[in-house]
Amino acid sequence: MTIPARTYVSYVLMACSLCVTLPQLAVSAPLPQEFDQAASARDYVRFLVLELDQWTKDFPLRFYMAAAQPPVDASKLTEEVKGGADQLGSSIKQLSAASKAKDVLTNAAFRGQLDKTLAAAKQVNEAFGSQRFPKACGAIGTRFALT
Repeated sequence: MTIPARTYVSYVLMACSLCVTLPQLAVSAPLPQEFDQAASARDYVRFLVLELDQWTKDFPLRFYMAAAQPPVDASKLTEEVKGGADQLGSSIKQLSAASKAKDVLTNAAFRGQLDKTLAAAKQVNEAFGSQRFPKACGAIGTRFALT
């Protein structure tokens, strides 16, 4: 069985063109990027802090308005707990500013501010635990529940 010359030449040309184009395709194809776990964690922390900052923009005002309405008895709340909403708002703003650091995962200032924010959230959680706050404030308050 002989292959006609015309078909043979076309096979050879096709094989040669593949040999020339395949290496170029391999070189021009993007190489898979390695997953940068530290960058991903840093971006995730910044995203969470930004989201928390957005959620709490008007929280102190809503907290104090809810504290002035029944069934909440503001006289039963300690001064420390009453000030917790303002402390939480300001500490989240400071946390947001600290999250812009390049080394946010290992930054001592960010971790210290995070501890202060958690302490302020604990005070707000105490207020929510001791009183029945209206739903207008409670919806955002459940986000701070520390269990």
